[in-house]
Amino acid sequence: MKSILAIAVSATCVLGLISCDLRRGIENYEAHAQQLKVDRGFDHGSPYVKIDGKAQEVFTIESTVNEGVFDRSSVREGDIVMDVSILAFYENLEAHRGRVYTFSVVEGGDGPALAKRTKRPISVTIPPKR
Repeated sequence: MKSILAIAVSATCVLGLISCDLRRGIENYEAHAQQLKVDRGFDHGSPYVKIDGKAQEVFTIESTVNEGVFDRSSVREGDIVMDVSILAFYENLEAHRGRVYTFSVVEGGDGPALAKRTKRPISVTIPPKR
Protein backbone atom coordinates (compact mmCIF):
# COMPACT_ATOMS: atom_id res chain seq x y z
CA MET A 1 0.00 0.00 0.00
CA LYS A 2 2.87 2.38 0.82
CA SER A 3 4.44 1.80 -2.61
CA ILE A 4 1.16 2.68 -4.36
CA LEU A 5 0.90 5.86 -2.30
CA ALA A 6 4.52 6.73 -3.09
CA ILE A 7 3.90 6.21 -6.82
CA ALA A 8 0.77 8.37 -6.67
CA VAL A 9 2.60 11.16 -4.85
CA SER A 10 5.53 10.97 -7.30
CA ALA A 11 3.21 11.08 -10.31
CA THR A 12 1.38 14.07 -8.85
CA CYS A 13 4.68 15.90 -8.33
CA VAL A 14 5.85 15.17 -11.89
CA LEU A 15 2.53 16.31 -13.35
CA GLY A 16 2.71 19.45 -11.22
CA LEU A 17 6.18 20.25 -12.55
CA ILE A 18 5.08 19.68 -16.14
CA SER A 19 2.06 21.89 -15.56
CA CYS A 20 4.23 24.67 -14.06
CA ASP A 21 6.67 24.51 -16.99
CA LEU A 22 3.84 24.64 -19.51
CA ARG A 23 2.18 27.52 -17.66
CA ARG A 24 5.53 29.40 -17.57
CA GLY A 25 5.93 28.92 -21.33
CA ILE A 26 2.41 30.10 -22.07
CA GLU A 27 2.81 33.15 -19.83
CA ASN A 28 6.14 34.00 -21.50
CA TYR A 29 4.59 33.59 -24.95
CA GLU A 30 1.58 35.75 -24.07
CA ALA A 31 3.74 38.41 -22.44
CA HIS A 32 6.10 38.77 -25.40
CA ALA A 33 4.34 37.51 -28.54
CA GLN A 34 2.72 40.76 -29.65
CA GLN A 35 5.83 42.89 -29.13
CA LEU A 36 7.99 40.27 -30.81
CA LYS A 37 5.59 40.19 -33.77
CA VAL A 38 5.82 43.98 -34.10
CA ASP A 39 9.62 44.03 -33.68
CA ARG A 40 10.29 41.26 -36.16
CA GLY A 41 7.38 41.59 -38.54
CA PHE A 42 6.28 37.97 -38.71
CA ASP A 43 3.55 35.69 -37.46
CA HIS A 44 3.74 31.94 -36.92
CA GLY A 45 1.29 29.25 -37.93
CA SER A 46 0.66 25.63 -37.06
CA PRO A 47 -1.02 24.13 -40.12
CA TYR A 48 -1.46 20.47 -40.93
CA VAL A 49 0.45 19.36 -44.02
CA LYS A 50 0.74 15.97 -45.68
CA ILE A 51 4.18 14.53 -45.00
CA ASP A 52 4.75 11.27 -46.81
CA GLY A 53 0.97 11.13 -47.26
CA LYS A 54 0.10 11.56 -43.56
CA ALA A 55 -1.30 14.73 -41.99
CA GLN A 56 1.08 16.30 -39.49
CA GLU A 57 0.93 19.60 -37.61
CA VAL A 58 4.00 21.77 -38.16
CA PHE A 59 5.33 25.11 -36.89
CA THR A 60 5.67 27.63 -39.72
CA ILE A 61 6.58 31.22 -40.38
CA GLU A 62 3.08 32.05 -41.57
CA SER A 63 3.60 35.57 -42.83
CA THR A 64 6.16 38.35 -42.85
CA VAL A 65 5.74 42.10 -42.85
CA ASN A 66 7.39 43.99 -45.69
CA GLU A 67 10.83 45.27 -44.63
CA GLY A 68 10.67 43.50 -41.24
CA VAL A 69 13.64 41.60 -39.81
CA PHE A 70 12.27 38.26 -41.05
CA ASP A 71 11.42 39.73 -44.46
CA ARG A 72 15.06 40.85 -44.85
CA SER A 73 16.33 37.35 -43.99
CA SER A 74 16.08 34.40 -46.36
CA VAL A 75 12.96 33.04 -44.64
CA ARG A 76 9.98 32.42 -46.93
CA GLU A 77 6.34 32.50 -45.92
CA GLY A 78 5.25 28.95 -45.13
CA ASP A 79 8.73 27.71 -44.18
CA ILE A 80 8.66 25.02 -41.48
CA VAL A 81 10.78 25.84 -38.43
CA MET A 82 12.86 22.86 -37.36
CA ASP A 83 14.23 21.59 -34.05
CA VAL A 84 12.34 23.95 -31.71
CA SER A 85 8.77 24.32 -30.44
CA ILE A 86 6.76 27.51 -30.86
CA LEU A 87 7.16 28.39 -27.18
CA ALA A 88 10.91 27.72 -27.17
CA PHE A 89 11.25 29.75 -30.38
CA TYR A 90 9.62 32.80 -28.77
CA GLU A 91 11.73 32.34 -25.64
CA ASN A 92 14.87 32.22 -27.81
CA LEU A 93 13.82 35.37 -29.68
CA GLU A 94 13.33 37.21 -26.40
CA ALA A 95 16.65 35.91 -25.01
CA HIS A 96 18.53 37.09 -28.13
CA ARG A 97 17.35 40.71 -28.12
CA GLY A 98 20.13 42.89 -29.50
CA ARG A 99 21.92 39.83 -30.89
CA VAL A 100 21.74 37.40 -33.79
CA TYR A 101 19.53 34.32 -33.48
CA THR A 102 20.02 31.45 -35.92
CA PHE A 103 17.50 28.68 -36.52
CA SER A 104 16.78 26.16 -39.28
CA VAL A 105 13.85 25.86 -41.66
CA VAL A 106 12.78 23.57 -44.48
CA GLU A 107 10.44 24.30 -47.36
CA GLY A 108 6.81 24.17 -46.25
CA GLY A 109 3.82 22.44 -47.73
CA ASP A 110 2.97 18.86 -48.54
CA GLY A 111 5.82 16.59 -49.54
CA PRO A 112 8.48 14.20 -48.37
CA ALA A 113 9.55 13.64 -44.77
CA LEU A 114 10.98 16.74 -43.12
CA ALA A 115 14.33 14.98 -42.66
CA LYS A 116 14.55 14.55 -46.46
CA ARG A 117 14.02 18.26 -47.12
CA THR A 118 16.97 20.63 -47.40
CA LYS A 119 17.57 22.53 -44.15
CA ARG A 120 18.38 26.21 -44.48
CA PRO A 121 19.90 28.24 -41.65
CA ILE A 122 18.16 31.56 -41.00
CA SER A 123 19.97 34.29 -39.08
CA VAL A 124 18.07 37.32 -37.83
CA THR A 125 19.26 40.20 -35.68
CA ILE A 126 16.72 40.64 -32.92
CA PRO A 127 16.11 44.30 -32.09
CA PRO A 128 16.77 45.33 -28.47
CA LYS A 129 13.82 46.18 -26.25
CA ARG A 130 12.47 49.65 -26.79
